[in-house]
Amino acid sequence: MQKFSFNGVSVDSLYLKLDNKLQLRIKEVTITPSDETGVINADHIIEGIKNFPLLFSKVDIQKLSVLQHGDRYDFRIGYENETYSIDAPWFFLYSTIDVQKHIIHAEPIIHVKNQNAYIFGNLHYDIFKDDAAFESTFYWHDAKGDLSITKEQSILKAYAKSESFQNLKAIFDSFGLNRTINAWTYEKITSPSYKLAYMRFTHDLTKPLNLYNLDAKAVAQDTAIKFHEKVDAVQTQSVDVHFTQGQLRFTLHEPTYRGHSIAGSKVYISDLLDDKSDFIVVDIKANQRYDRGIKAILDAYGIDILLTQPKGTIKADLRLKIFFKDGATTATGTFKAQNALFNLFGYDLPAKHADVLLNGSRLQLQNIRIEDAEQNFAFSGDIDFDDKDARLVFDIDSYEKFDASVKDERLRVGIDFNGATQIRIPKLDTQILVDNKLQIKFNDLARYVPYFPAYDYNISGGSAVVSSQDYKRFDLHGKLKTDNRYLYRNNYLESYPFDALYDSTKGQLLVNIDDGVHYNHKKRLLSLHGINIDVTEFLQEGKNIDGKIELSARGENSDIKIDTSELVSDSYELLLKNGYIYLNARKGASKTTFSLYDGVVSMTGSNLDDTVLHPLINFKGLKSGTYHYELSGSRENLAGRFAIEGGIVQNVGAYNNLLALINTIPALAVFKDPGFNADGLVVREGEINFVVKGDYLIITDLLIKGKSSDLLGSGVIDLVNDRIDMNVKIKTVREVGELVSKIPVAGYIIFGDDKSLSFKAKIKGDLKDPEVSTDSAEKIFKSPLQMIKRTIESPLKLLEDIF
Repeated sequence: MQKFSFNGVSVDSLYLKLDNKLQLRIKEVTITPSDETGVINADHIIEGIKNFPLLFSKVDIQKLSVLQHGDRYDFRIGYENETYSIDAPWFFLYSTIDVQKHIIHAEPIIHVKNQNAYIFGNLHYDIFKDDAAFESTFYWHDAKGDLSITKEQSILKAYAKSESFQNLKAIFDSFGLNRTINAWTYEKITSPSYKLAYMRFTHDLTKPLNLYNLDAKAVAQDTAIKFHEKVDAVQTQSVDVHFTQGQLRFTLHEPTYRGHSIAGSKVYISDLLDDKSDFIVVDIKANQRYDRGIKAILDAYGIDILLTQPKGTIKADLRLKIFFKDGATTATGTFKAQNALFNLFGYDLPAKHADVLLNGSRLQLQNIRIEDAEQNFAFSGDIDFDDKDARLVFDIDSYEKFDASVKDERLRVGIDFNGATQIRIPKLDTQILVDNKLQIKFNDLARYVPYFPAYDYNISGGSAVVSSQDYKRFDLHGKLKTDNRYLYRNNYLESYPFDALYDSTKGQLLVNIDDGVHYNHKKRLLSLHGINIDVTEFLQEGKNIDGKIELSARGENSDIKIDTSELVSDSYELLLKNGYIYLNARKGASKTTFSLYDGVVSMTGSNLDDTVLHPLINFKGLKSGTYHYELSGSRENLAGRFAIEGGIVQNVGAYNNLLALINTIPALAVFKDPGFNADGLVVREGEINFVVKGDYLIITDLLIKGKSSDLLGSGVIDLVNDRIDMNVKIKTVREVGELVSKIPVAGYIIFGDDKSLSFKAKIKGDLKDPEVSTDSAEKIFKSPLQMIKRTIESPLKLLEDIF
């Protein structure tokens, strides 16, 4: 039979063979179901299924086409050896069918072609109730599991689970989901084994298919999650992949990042079925140290907080929304820390507490309190990652570090990180550049002077640049302008270059000034070569030595100046420690020591020549001798001794005026001597004992022994007004006196017991040109009477000499 049609059925090329049983072969059958609904006659269906094996031994419908609502469905139907088969483009079914009363029993084998899935099941169908139960075992790629389907009236329910399998990619690719969704499922989240914990689905056959009723959960073991290709993977004990209500959610069990727990973190994709899903959400929760590993996650998404955290923990709740289309990321989150240590550009920030809010491109710093024994300040502000700038305010209660002292100060800081990070501190005229290296520009060093009160260098200007490649070693170069009176060569240095090196790993600061001053901050060692130092302002009254200062200084060809006095030296060692000052200086054979502690001064000098003495005492009246001195006491009461060996007293106002007086009074001609003349007083030895009380130098005892004359005296010098008030006595023995003195009686009558002549003088007035007066008139008047007296006494003297 070539072709015929009836009641919506069109048959092309029908072949029917008559034998014990019929054999039916149809090349093509087209069925167009009627829209009319009829009542199913269960008895007819049961009878038809029962009688089919009785009537037919073989059936082959090569093409059964069903046309419905404009769609065409093609099947190949077969029957042979009591086995039925249906071959469709997307599946193949092979099954036996048995009918017991109104129950149909079948054992189908189903191959889902495009899913590479096989189902081996048992079907029980109650025709009268229109209820069905299907239990099966399925094989889907490398997964094996159980599938059960029940139908009660119009309600269809399905449940499935599986054993462990590995090829999750093939299963998820079969759903035709977004490429990024698939990537997060089996590329960014990888595991050696997976298992379908369950799949539940309920559907009302009278309604359109609704996958929101699908609830499925798979478990991945020993999982690695790669949030971003630039950061390390998160490791988990397991991950639950849960599809429910159109959302794909990944629940992480015991997740760790670089060995630290990030428990509570999760990943999910919403609106998966409504074609609205265009982003994936990553929630990262951490309570750990904010180290470079955690920082790398934010850096990968263009969020640069600049800080690292060597110690302590941060409680972080970070949410990243990653868009499928262009990979763009928005982030929100909170960061809270207590008693943590942060590091910014190599500088430690001990945070008592810190609250940071991240909202998209804006980072809000809320009252971050930095506090330890050396610093106490808070800062807050906003960082905008879209505009790539930040505005911060620092409220400094106190800061005592690196010899700086800051109190009750507010500093505003601007940051521009469009490219290299640039930080501006307007009040200090300072810029910080952070690129591959750190660079800090101090444009006006004078602005930092108020913050270093312990070092009153009278800085008037200058600039410096600090740079670092690794935030561990810092190089500094600059030029300093100053009105100080500390460093000098021939003249005071008012502008000089300097450089420094700071190594934070060693805690070492090395400073070089004008190639002549070197300072090691760690050793507190100051070295001077060819540059002199003036300590006048440093030691001036009212400026006490800070007990915290500890410094050792060494000088070579370096002089030390105090007021108008200057200690010249070939070398010296200076020690400042715990409020104690000690100096030991040498110049040739000369040696000078100085100490000051708790207001008590001690100073000695030995073997000083005039090249050392003159600048030290600012007095050139002593020449060509050797000198020694001792000085001790408090600022208010100093006692000292000055000794002379050889030398000449010359060009001293008091001496010159005293000599002039001798030359104008004939009666004093006896004191004229080559060792006591206009060329000076030749000194064999001498000693001066004195006391300094406040502004006054009190000479308690002066003795200078010359060639034939001795000078004795005492008095007071006003050091402030340069005034002198002194009494002196000159004793001399001329050669004639020596000759006559050898004649016992005559020598006694003329010179007396000490074989000398003497007179007294008073020196008073301006220290440079004092008035000198003498009692010579009384001396001359009384001399004859003294001679008469000694003449009367001479016999007694003679007897004394004899006996």
